Amino acid sequence: MSEVKSEIKNGVKEEVKNRIIDGVKNEVKDEVRSGIKGEVKREAEWDAFVDITDVVCPMTFVKTKAAMEEIEAGRILKIKMNEGEPVENIPRSLKEEGHMVIGVERNNDGTFTILVKKGDL
Repeated sequence: MSEVKSEIKNGVKEEVKNRIIDGVKNEVKDEVRSGIKGEVKREAEWDAFVDITDVVCPMTFVKTKAAMEEIEAGRILKIKMNEGEPVENIPRSLKEEGHMVIGVERNNDGTFTILVKKGDL
């Protein structure tokens, strides 16, 4: 089971890394610095913010989805989340919903911040 979990985790990281690279090439004009294990640290503007560090799955995605519904297509949502399951699942779920993950940053406090551009749904 842990082998499957590890394989899924590595697949998600690689998928997020590829989406970040594509987003940088196509969408982001800010300076981008590559970090460890496919993470990207960048300075960018965002239109809305949600902190999901105080909730657990499945509420992490419920709260994220509600925040995405509040912004218009093409706008950027900044999401602060805990490491582990949220950072593994939220980017994948958002991609499946038609959104684009354009940045992932590991914060000094052990949390992660991701930037997501809302797709045209």
